[in-house]
Amino acid sequence: MTMAWRSDSNGTQNARLADVVAEVLSNRGDAGLIDLNINQKQKVQSAGAYESPFKTYGAFAMSVTPKDGQSFDDAKKLLLDQLDLVKKGQFPDWMLKAIVNDKKVQRMKTWETADGLATNLYSTYINGISWEQELDDINQYEKITKADVVKFANEFFKDNYVVVYKEKGVNDKLVRVQNPGITPIKLNRDAQSPFLKDILASKVSESKPEFIDYKTAIQTSQIKDKKISFVKNKYNDVAQISYIFPFGTDNDKELSIAVTLFEYLGTDKYTPEQLKGEFYKLGITYSFRTSNDQIFITLSGLESNMKKGVELMNHWLTNVKADKDIYSKTVKTILESRDAAKKDKTRIMNALTNYAKYGKNSRMADVVSKERLESIDVAELTKKIKALNQSPYEVLLYGQDQSGLEKAVKPYIATASLQPAKAKEYQEPAAEGKVYFTNYDMVQMEMSKVAKGNEVNVSNFGKANVFNEYFGRGLSSIVFQEIRESKSLAYSAYVSYANATEKGHANYITNYIGTQANKLPLAVNAMSDLMASLPQIPAQFENSRGSALKQIASNRINRTNIFFSQMALKKLGVDYDIRKDVYSEIQGLTLPQLTSFYDTEVKPVKYNTAIIGKKENLNMESINKMGTFQEVSLEEIFGY
Repeated sequence: MTMAWRSDSNGTQNARLADVVAEVLSNRGDAGLIDLNINQKQKVQSAGAYESPFKTYGAFAMSVTPKDGQSFDDAKKLLLDQLDLVKKGQFPDWMLKAIVNDKKVQRMKTWETADGLATNLYSTYINGISWEQELDDINQYEKITKADVVKFANEFFKDNYVVVYKEKGVNDKLVRVQNPGITPIKLNRDAQSPFLKDILASKVSESKPEFIDYKTAIQTSQIKDKKISFVKNKYNDVAQISYIFPFGTDNDKELSIAVTLFEYLGTDKYTPEQLKGEFYKLGITYSFRTSNDQIFITLSGLESNMKKGVELMNHWLTNVKADKDIYSKTVKTILESRDAAKKDKTRIMNALTNYAKYGKNSRMADVVSKERLESIDVAELTKKIKALNQSPYEVLLYGQDQSGLEKAVKPYIATASLQPAKAKEYQEPAAEGKVYFTNYDMVQMEMSKVAKGNEVNVSNFGKANVFNEYFGRGLSSIVFQEIRESKSLAYSAYVSYANATEKGHANYITNYIGTQANKLPLAVNAMSDLMASLPQIPAQFENSRGSALKQIASNRINRTNIFFSQMALKKLGVDYDIRKDVYSEIQGLTLPQLTSFYDTEVKPVKYNTAIIGKKENLNMESINKMGTFQEVSLEEIFGY
């Protein structure tokens, strides 16, 4: 459910006041009234507030996703209750200063990237705001007082809002349209409109590739048994500290539950809500991420406050307090999230494709059971969190003052006294030509064919890059143009060659078609015809090769990405910037060489197929030609 009020235009003080109210309610999930009183207490699935100012007016919105069995009226009341607290001035006095500090940090982060700065520039132009006004914007926020916010909230928020409900049910007003038939369009790949000619005639300075020397870009040191890597921030006052643990859910699948729970818990000194407030006051954001082989704990924000942020995070990790009631709510939230996943078309398709790729014994389906979730002693989970400081890990420091950041983390680093459990191994079986189907009530059908390729080989990265550009992905690819643009057989179609991210593992080839049920057989045949042999279109190949080179030439790996790109390369057994080799490979690549790559790496593979849609719309004659048909349930593909 979303409810919205019409607000003032961009650049006005009323728009800023509406934005401040939105931040008081929900400042990116950190310490707003909705964040703490609703989300932190797990009273709904999710909720938030935001202000969207436009050129002539804006929109202030609050949205909520209720829990199962929770009425819209109940969820709506929870939101309006928080708005009433703003009207009464019942929010912390420090909140406005913290909001302004957060805006300064977010602006710095936005301007760190060319994309962020460009977006900021064209947005001010579209909204009729001068750059001088944009630069002065935060100064105007600093003038806003708590009294201003309370006055605005009482005057602006009346019963003058609209509400949009998204409900479950059957649409009995559908109008079916007779298929008129489609005449294939002859593609004019060489034609150029006057508009395109004008763009191509524009003089643009050509970007030159810049490659990283990791040995000079990353300074390393040692504190006890922990490797410390430092990357200098040359741009602003934002710092980041990441603790990276070399183990994850493959070592202990309950780690993800422990990390999820941790964010809802407090300590012997702070309640969960107070902890969020303390971080927000410091201008420090935190994040936790668990993957199959790593755990990341990250602090980001003003470098001047990073020492206090590290101290607060260490206190939280070592003094986290078990709470049975909070864990019970967390289990309920996890189970509701699982139930929601089994109703979400995108997540069902992802799970089904994973099943076609790895089979029933996949990493994705190997989850903590409902019975185990409900029987775990919460103390077991907090013990896993407290054990992190005694485990192996390395630290990434990003900022201006290497010595200062090292001093901030040093007091809390202990020599590892614990070792993670051995990682569980998951097989990567070869495809057997099976067709896996999961029933879902939808008009369209989606199909993914997945195949295990050869073991990853970094010397083929350039060819894989150009193959995807030329044949498989993007608006200019042969697959997209032929199947969607020319024949109108699908609303989406692609072929992807994905390199493995770790040495010793296999690459995977995927081809995807999303279309109307009655067009699926035609689209499958069209895809098969295209993939029988690599189409030979020299001009398009040269465009794709040039595009791949330009992408590398214009791409800049900087800031913390320097460290994380090196970490990714290490998994492949590479200790230098591989893009230099890839760029050189693409420069000399010919269409016959790409064809040879296709004939060796793509053409011989055998596929398993994943299809989602309404069973009664399946053309079984066409399906049986693809392979052995097997219907699989939601429980089988999700593991719960």
